[in-house]
Amino acid sequence: RRAWHPSFALNTMTVSAVVSAARELQQHLEQEQQRRLQAQPHGADALAAQLATTACQRRQQQPPNEMGTEQQRQPPDQTCAEQEQQQQRIHEGLQPNGVPRPPRVLKQSAAPCNSTERLQPRALLAHLRSLPWYDGQVVHVSQVPARAPRFAQPAAPLSPAVRRALVARGVERMFTHQAAAIDHILNGRHTVVATPTASGKSLCFMVPLLQALDSDATSTAVLMYPTKALAQDQKSAVQATLAAAFGPDAAAAAETYDGDTPQSERDDIRCRASVLITNPDMLHTSVMPYHSAFARLLRGLRLVVIDEGHYYYGAFGAHTAMVLRRLRRLGAH
Repeated sequence: RRAWHPSFALNTMTVSAVVSAARELQQHLEQEQQRRLQAQPHGADALAAQLATTACQRRQQQPPNEMGTEQQRQPPDQTCAEQEQQQQRIHEGLQPNGVPRPPRVLKQSAAPCNSTERLQPRALLAHLRSLPWYDGQVVHVSQVPARAPRFAQPAAPLSPAVRRALVARGVERMFTHQAAAIDHILNGRHTVVATPTASGKSLCFMVPLLQALDSDATSTAVLMYPTKALAQDQKSAVQATLAAAFGPDAAAAAETYDGDTPQSERDDIRCRASVLITNPDMLHTSVMPYHSAFARLLRGLRLVVIDEGHYYYGAFGAHTAMVLRRLRRLGAH
């Protein structure tokens, strides 16, 4: 009706600015109440009820629409009672549809656990199940009975350097899968070790590697890991094993060669490293295209270790397979 009035645009903008400021103030107040709710876990229920009631009342008391007409506001989808019930369900650990909420959502309002007591698996499971925010999260528990370990010794005699390294690592006896893998590798057979975590898989390739270095000082090896982080983690362990077997100076024979290796150090690594710790991308982009600079390493290559074999699937696995084919061709020539 007032579209003809010259101040109509100004009036419309003024009303819009006031309504927008009111909404921003309302959001700020609700965020502040939510912060208080998270900061005071002991009064969470009272504050949650107050938050739900206040938000509901404000929605009911909203002014007309921004254009200032007398158009009635649409009724809300939920009544105040329904919204309070939904909020109560959330604090009881249920989603609006009644399904238990994930632990990390419930943990935000739970008291922190500051205990540093060492727990065995059974005690840890019992502790988790006793926490209110973890209730109902354990679906099934299966206990696998323990079995006695089986030990064996490799059929091939081990050199004194290898035995020194084993003593330094605290290895008195080997498991059967370690002895079998060592025998297969020493006999020149391709070997895959698929055993659980912390079962001593690294020993399966470290013993043949030490044996090869002890019998021929020109022997070399490539240890390939799927990521740079894994390669860096293994570097210290490999260097410590080499130092235990051949003396402190032998630790320098193992070096990482990846994208983080400074250019100033790469020439030195190519000249002296007997154990190159790298990843498939570095082999593809920086080693094999410049194979003449790695002639010493490729000429004495006796062992290629592909750790974390389950990583190599899909496009990454297909790419790595081609890289290994090229590496074998270069090693053969």
